Amino acid sequence: ALALVLLVGAGLMTRSFLRLNDVHPGFEGDHVVTSRVLLPYASYSGATSRLNFFMTLVRGAEAIPGTRDVGLTDWVPLSGDHSDVAIEVEGNHRQGDAGGEEHPLAHADAGYFRTLRIPVIRGRTFGAQDAARPLEEAIVSHAFAERYWPGVSPLGKRVRPLGGRWYTVVGEVGDVHYDRLEGPANAMVYLPIIVGQAGVEVSLPSVLSLVVRSDAGEGETLAALRESLRALDPNIPAFDESSLNELVRDASALARALVVLLAIAGVVTSLLGAVGLYAMMAYSVSIRRREIGIRMALGARPEDLSRALSLEGLR
Repeated sequence: ALALVLLVGAGLMTRSFLRLNDVHPGFEGDHVVTSRVLLPYASYSGATSRLNFFMTLVRGAEAIPGTRDVGLTDWVPLSGDHSDVAIEVEGNHRQGDAGGEEHPLAHADAGYFRTLRIPVIRGRTFGAQDAARPLEEAIVSHAFAERYWPGVSPLGKRVRPLGGRWYTVVGEVGDVHYDRLEGPANAMVYLPIIVGQAGVEVSLPSVLSLVVRSDAGEGETLAALRESLRALDPNIPAFDESSLNELVRDASALARALVVLLAIAGVVTSLLGAVGLYAMMAYSVSIRRREIGIRMALGARPEDLSRALSLEGLR
């Protein structure tokens, strides 16, 4: 009974794992690497200096042989980073006094969507970003648009982080699995990497990830990115370096481990069960030796007796 339960569990887990492998994460991770950079506040306290640094880093990445696209974001899908923010939707009366519902929020530039091949369903992505004139634009995922404006274009609608500034939706993009591959994709809100309003203090995340799509090898691209960063500022290290395909594989690592463990347990218990059943049948046959002898003496053929005993064992 235990062997049967474990085998069924292993089979169901294997089926779930195969289905998990068929889930499209919402982006194309082939030939894409990511590297995370933290700018110390003491050296890069202003949004302008940070933006200039990251833009110079982007240009350096674009100059690497084999590079096709480069983008910036503060949240790489399936990387383990998480940022849920209460989002207010203008004209949405369901939110009531509790304010906005929590949704994942990421900051990105236009190159991010192009690099990961995230499809643009409606509108456009962000334009050039300037610390002196930050964009008041937002991009939402298809799941977010369907939640608040089902069957209606989200372009021109306004959203904002709870208590913050209003951002006009200029684009709707495809859904991306940011947290995990199991379950539905996240209902995302994307804001520019520079947020704020002209004449008012603006902000830019101190930690951003560079995403690079290149025809060169992943190791070569990451090494070239480290050299480019070292040329800009040798005191700033790169970390969380990996390929997007590795992140996708890591996202299903737990399911893969459970499949292996259940399969091993199922095989071991099946072997033990088979040994036990063999012993039971051997004992059953041994105590029926006289009966079997009488049957053969009365004309039963050995193959008929063997078939009958085998069928009983199979039952």
